[in-house]
Amino acid sequence: MSLVLRRGMRVALAGAHGSGKSLLLQLLSGMAEPLSGTVTAAPGAAPVPPEPPAKLLEEPTVRAAAERALAPLRELERHIRALEHRLDAPGAFAEYALLTEQFERAGGYTAEADLRALLAAFGFPAETLDLPPGFLSAGELRRVQLAGILSAGAPVLLLDQPDLDLTGEMRQAAARRLKGWRGAVLFSSHDREFIRESCTHVAELADGSLRLRRGTFTLKRHFQTVRGHGASARPLFSSDGLQLPLPGGQLLRTGPLAVRPGERILVTGPPGSGRKELLRFLARDHRSGRGAGSGAWHGPVSVMHMDAHLFGLDGALSAAENLERHMSPQRAGQLLELTGFTRSGRQQAAGDLPVRERARAGLALLFGADVDLLLIEAAGEHLDLPRRQLLGEALAAREGALIFSSADRFLARSIALRVWDLTDGRLADYRGGVAGWEHGRLRLEPDAEAPPQDKPAAPAPETAPDPRDVLEERLLALEDLLAEAPLKNNPELTRRLERRRTELTGQLMAAYASGLPEPAPRFRVREADRYFEADRSEDGSGLEFSPLAGSRAWLRVTDSVAHLGVDTPADRCLLPRYRAALINAAVRLTFQLLPVSAVQHFDRSPPPGLLLHAAGNGWHVLNVADFERLEGWRP
Repeated sequence: MSLVLRRGMRVALAGAHGSGKSLLLQLLSGMAEPLSGTVTAAPGAAPVPPEPPAKLLEEPTVRAAAERALAPLRELERHIRALEHRLDAPGAFAEYALLTEQFERAGGYTAEADLRALLAAFGFPAETLDLPPGFLSAGELRRVQLAGILSAGAPVLLLDQPDLDLTGEMRQAAARRLKGWRGAVLFSSHDREFIRESCTHVAELADGSLRLRRGTFTLKRHFQTVRGHGASARPLFSSDGLQLPLPGGQLLRTGPLAVRPGERILVTGPPGSGRKELLRFLARDHRSGRGAGSGAWHGPVSVMHMDAHLFGLDGALSAAENLERHMSPQRAGQLLELTGFTRSGRQQAAGDLPVRERARAGLALLFGADVDLLLIEAAGEHLDLPRRQLLGEALAAREGALIFSSADRFLARSIALRVWDLTDGRLADYRGGVAGWEHGRLRLEPDAEAPPQDKPAAPAPETAPDPRDVLEERLLALEDLLAEAPLKNNPELTRRLERRRTELTGQLMAAYASGLPEPAPRFRVREADRYFEADRSEDGSGLEFSPLAGSRAWLRVTDSVAHLGVDTPADRCLLPRYRAALINAAVRLTFQLLPVSAVQHFDRSPPPGLLLHAAGNGWHVLNVADFERLEGWRP
């Protein structure tokens, strides 16, 4: 595969587990070596492979652990401060200008404020920052580390599933930070909304190859949800109010609750708010058969609880044995095959399986489990994008009730019809799914007085659909058609549909490209305290230079000799110093990027300071050997 990251590109790596996302990030960060080929980074653009989170335990406080990532910025700032005391030394001012520009581009002036804001968004208020990091869990340590990395402004950022330990609100904060990144970013993720909000490009890894396209995911295709019986159905469980103890001695208090057949309830809240405790209480209370306090189970209710460790499996049984409790061996084998569970692990005890395999076995179990109430602690956790799509389809097709917690906002938005929001020890029950919760539409209790109705707003005028959405829908429909089994018996029709898919994919990429800014030029050089940029010409044989105050260098290559000129508008002029800098920058870029033997330039009034040598009659020339001596590459 071949991949070029430019400044301003934010590339999301998408692909199934085992497709090579982590390996590619390790190769680019220097943590692994390719079998062939090279990895090249621009000067000063070292990637950021994060150190092991356990290293953070060496620091005295959480604040100091987070600030480890700011060490390069602080070293740069110390160098700048030292230069301020000797700006009259030769070359010191030019170096000072270069370093201050690097410091500003990396966000050095706001890094500490950004870090405090991110730590607060990641669940670390100011009073926790002076605690020793040993009090934190492994997931909290990774959040501290991520906050530091996202505040340090590295020119190239390589992240493997940065959203893994983040709740929905935390993922939004991380996505906003990545969206404003000034350098280049390559990250892997299985969260569709996180990818959509963060990236400018998607790199899909499949079958050992990489396909890069501009644009992001359009999340138009929600699952077709089977709606339940509604408020008129007899509840499965009801309570006049619960009180549950939480870690740290706090209590979670709820008002009246009722769960009816077919309901889809998302449980959300910050870390430590009681999401896991509430789901586990319902599972334990059902097993006891008593009901707690004023809570009651109405009639025979079958319940399955899928925790975030065993995913509803019995750890002493194999995946196949777990499924065969609920279905025939043939059906169990089909579902394990559907979810991508490895054949080699089918007879292994579920508790001994890797967490990804347990998650896939749990997904297969979910497909075959016909229960009245399903409780899921971390829906989608440890599943890749294809398996998350299967999970969404399985949950949407269920007729039983569902109470679940998930950091996957696309899954939550597509499935949930109600939201239980746990904040400050209280449960607030919202109607209207995630959208109703986001807009604050609190569900009315039977005895509550209805609020006054606002005057209905005038319907919004219909707008024409986005052409990209239309193309996306057509492409998805075509993918569904190509997946149909009977089509495999008609190779000619399959070939026509595949050609049409290629055409639609090209149209979709062009539509995305039309709405995105052009990437920054690939190459840059510094002359006379200014940066000059260039990129390959469309045919790849020359260079296109960025203008300076309207003046643009141009290049034509004939028989390995580069002819260099400068066009300046009639109403503009360049000071001699900057005209020389523009020409010298073009000379350097030409020799460094093109296989030329010499560069020549015609100018009857040349500015002083040119790298080129005068050759008479207005001509100035520099050959490659002399250029290499000037750069110190040869004696």
